[in-house]
Amino acid sequence: MGRRGRKRPAGSEHLLKQVSEVFGAKQDELGAEQAAKELGVCLASFYKYVSKKNVPDMDVLRTAKEKWGVKWKYLDPAEVVQPLKMKSPEQLVFSFLSAMDEDDIEVIEVAAGGKNVLQVVLKLHFPAGTSKR
Repeated sequence: MGRRGRKRPAGSEHLLKQVSEVFGAKQDELGAEQAAKELGVCLASFYKYVSKKNVPDMDVLRTAKEKWGVKWKYLDPAEVVQPLKMKSPEQLVFSFLSAMDEDDIEVIEVAAGGKNVLQVVLKLHFPAGTSKR
C-alpha cells in the first residue's frame, strides 16, 4: 500500500533532500534543540524535516536562509513569500544624507523585485568630511 494523504509535488523530493542535509548538518553543529529554536519550530517538526517526512513551510525556509545563509537550490523563498514587515513604524534616520549633494548619489540599477516591489541600487559618494558611524 502506498503513502496515505496528499501527494507531494514532483520537485519536492529534491527540496526534501537538501533540507535534510542542511538541517542534519545544523543538528550536528548546534544540536537539534538549538537548531529548532533558531528556526522557530518545535523539536518534533525539526526531526521530521531531517528525516524527510515533512517539507518545511516557506517561513521556515526563509528563516534558514536568513539565519544560516542557506542558498536553496530548488526555490527562493523570497520569490514566494512576502518579506517580513518591520515591527516598528519608525524609519531609520540617516543624518549623513543632509551633507550629500545630488551629484553624490548615482542610480546603478532599477528592477522589479516582485509584486508591488521596486528594487533600487544606489551608489553613494560620501563627502570627505563625514564621519563613519
